[in-house]
Amino acid sequence: MKHNAIFLNPKMPEIKSSKNSTLVTLFSTKGKFEEEKYALNKRQREIIEYIKKNGRITTSECASLLKVSNDTSLRELSKLKSLGLIDKKSVGRGVYYVIK
Repeated sequence: MKHNAIFLNPKMPEIKSSKNSTLVTLFSTKGKFEEEKYALNKRQREIIEYIKKNGRITTSECASLLKVSNDTSLRELSKLKSLGLIDKKSVGRGVYYVIK
């Protein structure tokens, strides 16, 4: 899966030296990477926030949340699944989605 290039602009390491040792602190870019890794649209961000708050979402809950048809909500959920952000659980009428 190909994603757009991302410039993380990491914070430079801190280096502190004493007579007998050197301490190097490396700062993580994970938070920034997670925020910018995917260019999510407004609907997709709403879905992610809903799942974070409620633990899961169904296609009909998604349609109601976004005020769209079930087909449109399914397209948004499928896109998030293809990006690897959510997982589909169960089968048939019992399908719901959770954060991966």
